[in-house]
Amino acid sequence: MTTIQLAKFGHLLSSRELGREAWQAFLSSHSRGQLEEPVMVDCGGVSTLSHSWGDEFLSSLLSHIQGPLTFRNTGNASVRATLEYLQEIHGNRLVIEP
Repeated sequence: MTTIQLAKFGHLLSSRELGREAWQAFLSSHSRGQLEEPVMVDCGGVSTLSHSWGDEFLSSLLSHIQGPLTFRNTGNASVRATLEYLQEIHGNRLVIEP
């Protein structure tokens, strides 16, 4: 399983441009094979996750994997709201742990 620590991209994940930059940085450091296994996204340490950043990074990630994206450490209200918004768009491909 590949685990992505969102906090490594910052604690304030707040713009489409920053989400695109984070996605490009992630792609440059991961081979295609690593994206073929299940993916867990750890949201611990993130204080703000905007819809635009989430759409750029997480929607791009979804387009590169076959299975669902599972999220943990989602207690922060900003993080949770964005993930629930993206879940409405992508359906059961986003699994948000309690």
